[in-house]
Amino acid sequence: MTLPGDLRARPARGPDGAAIAGLMRACDETYLAWAPRGWAPPTPAPAWTVRLQSGLLWSRVTVDGAGRVVGLVSCTPAKAGDGPDGPAGDLLPGVAHVGALYVHPARWREGIGAALLACAEGAMAAEGYERMRLWTPVGAPAERFYRACGWAPDGRRGLNPWLGLEVVGYAKAL
Repeated sequence: MTLPGDLRARPARGPDGAAIAGLMRACDETYLAWAPRGWAPPTPAPAWTVRLQSGLLWSRVTVDGAGRVVGLVSCTPAKAGDGPDGPAGDLLPGVAHVGALYVHPARWREGIGAALLACAEGAMAAEGYERMRLWTPVGAPAERFYRACGWAPDGRRGLNPWLGLEVVGYAKAL
């Protein structure tokens, strides 16, 4: 993983929850540029602190020299019934799910997102996963980003009720 020289990656920890919520909010506010008229950013889930302390997520954050969280990637085992509104059903063997990938808008276009995603892909491959998948909003600039990183639409679509947007599934073989 190659990050800008002023950043370092480390495992996400419970105390990062508030910083992650702020990062998510900053990123979600950028959706106003392309989301349907009348859409409003959701309030980030306060459960990030609990999720990170649970040990059920594989997560990495990037932090700057002042310790500010500027990026996040998080993965879990995929479930057979994973939908745009969350995980459901039995585990889907060999498949990991990217539940979050965020980079602060002030740090876009520096390779941070690609580095975090590559780190997640490598970690999941090392854990024996053969494939990864994720959801992203339809029409989001992230669709071009994922395609550039070797991901492809996998035919899944739906409405994410928390986000209030239609989403599309992407997948990648590891």
